[in-house]
Amino acid sequence: TISQGQAAAHDESGIEVFYNFAITPAVRLIPSYQHIWHPLAAEVAERQDSADIFQLRLTTAW
Repeated sequence: TISQGQAAAHDESGIEVFYNFAITPAVRLIPSYQHIWHPLAAEVAERQDSADIFQLRLTTAW
């Protein structure tokens, strides 16, 4: 197995919160936060049972 018996796989679950700022009609800034419970990669690499992800997206429409 990937974790060599060090971690058990569970169903991942999570939440995401984001807000869409319209800077101009063509430009949007979208910050977001995600919290994930039982991510397999975090359990194997860091022995953590949750992960927090912060993201900042900038989109433009042409």
